[in-house]
Amino acid sequence: MIPMLSRSYRVIAYRIFHRTGIINALFPKSYLAGLKPSLKKAGLYITPEEYVASMLLTCLLSVPFFFLGLNFVFLHVLELEPGIAFLLSVIFSFVSASGVILFFLLYPEYAKDSLKRNLEVNLPYAVTHMATIAGTGVPVYLVFKIIGSFDEYGEVSKEFRRIARNIEVFGYDTTTALAESASRTPSPSLKDLLWGIVTIVRTGGDLRQYLVSKAKELMDKRRMVESQYLDTLSLMAEMYITLFVAGPVLFVIMVTVMGSMTNLGMPMNVIFAVFVYLLLPIMAVGFMFMIEGSKPVGV
Repeated sequence: MIPMLSRSYRVIAYRIFHRTGIINALFPKSYLAGLKPSLKKAGLYITPEEYVASMLLTCLLSVPFFFLGLNFVFLHVLELEPGIAFLLSVIFSFVSASGVILFFLLYPEYAKDSLKRNLEVNLPYAVTHMATIAGTGVPVYLVFKIIGSFDEYGEVSKEFRRIARNIEVFGYDTTTALAESASRTPSPSLKDLLWGIVTIVRTGGDLRQYLVSKAKELMDKRRMVESQYLDTLSLMAEMYITLFVAGPVLFVIMVTVMGSMTNLGMPMNVIFAVFVYLLLPIMAVGFMFMIEGSKPVGV
């Protein structure tokens, strides 16, 4: 979870914007109600009011931060006139603040996708362990409790601990706890596994045999996904060399040659500064997001 969603930060943000009525004025109840299931599926167990309050506080704090940083760059790196530097700093500060809002609007979907990947990665190994435990004849909820005690399985362990807690502490019966978790999880593999176990429990089938076959199926799927992703990474590596190794060298040579032959409209040091301090970082961040977005589920 990002620092802006820590408990202390959320409490401060909520007290500032909820007590003043800003949240109710800016966000209708229908929007907050629609945001709640998205946060839950993303594994963000916070209220919609706390989330939008954190978004507003972060946006408010980011404006002076971006202004000071951009003003320094425009004045001392790009060496622009003070008036132009001030105007550009103000404009880009509010544009950056809008980017903060956009980040918060997209973050639940990103967090849900990250949670989904973590579940898909760890589930084959957890199911293999489950099959071994189920072979001892222990009750179903104990299988989930034991797997949940191993942190090696990441989000799978956390989800199984919630299932065991719902059964032991809140008094859910096994099928209800499993169904509740299946309806909430963003992982289709985990959803399918849990509904299959619900069917096994209700019909009295062989749980160990089901888990053994499920573990083999998930392992085969994971091997295929990893093989396809390796091919994609090799293509990404070639793109990286072209864009960030050969590309900048060719750009510097081209600008230098053109600058010696004609007027480019601005000093070459300004062009290089914009390219190095602005364009290259933006391209690098975009490339990082492209790599992250190219990851198939389960990697």
